[in-house]
Amino acid sequence: MTLLTPLTRYTAIRHGATWILTVLLLGAWIFVTGCDPWRESYLKGGVEIITKEEIEKKLGPPFREKESILDGETIWTYRFAFMEKDLDPMGMDTLGKGISDVANAATAMLGKPSGGQAAAKPICLHYLLTFDKTNVLRDWKREPC
Repeated sequence: MTLLTPLTRYTAIRHGATWILTVLLLGAWIFVTGCDPWRESYLKGGVEIITKEEIEKKLGPPFREKESILDGETIWTYRFAFMEKDLDPMGMDTLGKGISDVANAATAMLGKPSGGQAAAKPICLHYLLTFDKTNVLRDWKREPC
């Protein structure tokens, strides 16, 4: 049996804590970046950088366009329909749903009724993009339709 000196014991604990903290931070980073739809990542990184033309190439023409006569700003509205699973790719809001899906699939294979499961509904979201006089993206927000 080896005896650990207080310094050796402290070093071992510190090394273990550092490793655990690193794993937790990496997991949090993957979770946060994995849950962000690509459109939102694109817009967040493009504020005060990308232009109308670049956005139109990436997202297509806007659903609606409004121009302000007073300040010269333009607001483009994009409308997108998502399924709930697209907004929650990691399945964090529906952890228990996966188990019920497996159970429903198993009962369907056995020829038993699934209990009248409702179909997933699409979710409609508007992305409102504000451009300045020089056609550069100044701000954006997401809201339900």
